[in-house]
Amino acid sequence: MLIVAALLTPPLLLCAVLALGRYEDHMLARSAPARHARPRRHLRLVSGSGAPSPSPAADSAPRAGLPTTGSGHAA
Repeated sequence: MLIVAALLTPPLLLCAVLALGRYEDHMLARSAPARHARPRRHLRLVSGSGAPSPSPAADSAPRAGLPTTGSGHAA
């Protein structure tokens, strides 16, 4: 039984390596983009509406009820 296993192992490993090589080539081949991933996108991460962004001065202005000095942690 050990001789059968010793004789069958190298060809089986060779077949496995060749099959994995073909699978790798198949996975790396460029294909047409999927239907849902074609150039026209319906959803966008950042809208292109052209709305003005808030000014930097508005971000740095103190807000009512918040401390203006210190680390911001309650003592």
